[in-house]
Amino acid sequence: DCYDCGDACMSCFEEAGNCTSCRPNTYFLQLAGSATCVSSCPQQTFLADNTCQYCNSNCSSCSITSTNCTSCIANLYLEGSTCVASCSEGTFPLSAACHSCDSTCKTCAASPARCTSCPASQFLYNGACTNSLSLIHISEPTRPLYISYAVFCLKKKKKIKQ
Repeated sequence: DCYDCGDACMSCFEEAGNCTSCRPNTYFLQLAGSATCVSSCPQQTFLADNTCQYCNSNCSSCSITSTNCTSCIANLYLEGSTCVASCSEGTFPLSAACHSCDSTCKTCAASPARCTSCPASQFLYNGACTNSLSLIHISEPTRPLYISYAVFCLKKKKKIKQ
């Protein structure tokens, strides 16, 4: 029996849309229960050996391998080539990707130099990490944060004898 395989398929099995080979400049795409040929691989797939391969389920797009993500699905962040629910320490989320904090910060938020915590032996003050203390700022030994204290001198009032 002869079948009309459609425009994209070079050959098909029993019906159009169930391609077994593709015409030049089209790529094989496996679908649920059938296969077709497409001119470009759709979202969440990548091209390998003239076949559109599916990306890892967390990837919105990928390249080279199924786990080498180049963008992530909603509510996940791209960290390197992996999609994660939250960015690791030393990075912060911005535009669906994890970006490195400034080297002076242990953790940061909103921008690389906006520190939210500091490495050991450093102190957080106004979003920056520093090694030194000033006279107007005193750090509690149990937490590496500056705490401002106002120092008042109190004079005892003399009682006036009547």
